Amino acid sequence: MLRDRGLKDAKVVAGIVVKTVCPAVLVEHGFYTNREELVKLKEDAFREKCSDADAKGILQYLGISWNEEETKMEKKETHWAEKYLDNLEEKGTIDTP
Repeated sequence: MLRDRGLKDAKVVAGIVVKTVCPAVLVEHGFYTNREELVKLKEDAFREKCSDADAKGILQYLGISWNEEETKMEKKETHWAEKYLDNLEEKGTIDTP
């Protein structure tokens, strides 16, 4: 288990977040300079768990419920972001996914 370093004031640690005009968050799941954390960061299962936690947090912030079954199905069939990227491409927001 990784140590929880808690929340930090964005003005002190993250100029990137402070300079944005939309809601933003900076998440660090570990550090390559820490040998124990590096081992975890190299594991696909750990990174998947982190990405799920990030997605759940963002959805919670937006007031959208997490659908575990739909998520599992999407992961097996296609990359979770594919339908959203396709939608952005159709709208002309992005050129290519």
